[in-house]
Parts: sequence; C-alpha cells; structure tokens
Amino acid sequence: IFDIPVYIFSDGEKRVQDYLNESIETIYGEESDIQKSKVVYLPTGDNFERYLVSENYHEELIKALEEELGHGVIEHHIQTKDKTFIKRKPGKEICSCCGQKIFSDVFRDYSDGDRGYKKALLDCLKENKTAYSSTIANHIILNNKETEKKIPRKIKEFFEIIEHHHK
Repeated sequence: IFDIPVYIFSDGEKRVQDYLNESIETIYGEESDIQKSKVVYLPTGDNFERYLVSENYHEELIKALEEELGHGVIEHHIQTKDKTFIKRKPGKEICSCCGQKIFSDVFRDYSDGDRGYKKALLDCLKENKTAYSSTIANHIILNNKETEKKIPRKIKEFFEIIEHHHK
C-alpha cells in the first residue's frame, strides 16, 4: 500500500524461519518469492549471540560485557550459576502408568573448558541482550578496524541485499 521496502535480518532457528516464511506468504501472496529474497537468516539454529560466538567475536563480547557489568563478569557468572537448575525437559521414556513422557531436570554445566566458558558467555548475554547491543557493536568495530571482521559476514550480506534491490 505504502510501497515501503521491507528487509528482514532474522535468527536462524527453524521455528522462526517457518513462522517468517508463512507470514511472508500470507502478506505478500504472489510476490512472496521477491520478499523472501530480502531476508537474511543466521545459520540454522543460531540466534544472534550464538552467531557472533561462532564467528569468533567472543573476545569482543566479553569486553562489552565487562564494560557494562564489570571485570570478571563471566567468571562471576560461572561461580554463581554453574550446576544450577535451568528447566525440566521431556525425555524419550514414557510412564507406564499414565502414558506421559518422563521429565528430567537440566542443569547448567560450564565445566567443559573453552566450550563451557562460551556457554557461560552466551548465558550472560541472554540475560540482558538488548542492553548491550551498542557496546557490542562498538567493540566489534573498534577491535577489527582494519580487518574483514569489522562487519560480521551475515550483516554484510544483509547490507549487500539492500544495496542490490536499490540499484
């Protein structure tokens, strides 16, 4: 109606992709393929924080968190949250009495070296992710001024799609 171009940068989680594709088809109908070409998804299963960690921006993320919350914030998180309860998760076993899935407790586990540290980093980011976005962006740009990492690849791809559609 208003002829305003719409571009979408989205998490790569399957449920998000399915919902977004369905919404685009509902809204744009015959033109949904054109609109779908204006969407950039993060790699399958990734949210933005996991994507940045997988692209080796963890140092920048740590610096941003420490700027916002103080030095040693990840270590403090590990000390206070490791082995604590997260949620109950349905298992594969079925109760013979009631026919329902048997649930088990899930606990945080940061003991797996570098992998555990990155899990703790992601958990810290998840707690207030929108509060740190500008600080994270500043650290990514400032720490990578003269490198290809100055702009994460998927964000660069997003800008290239916008540029392509406006030529």
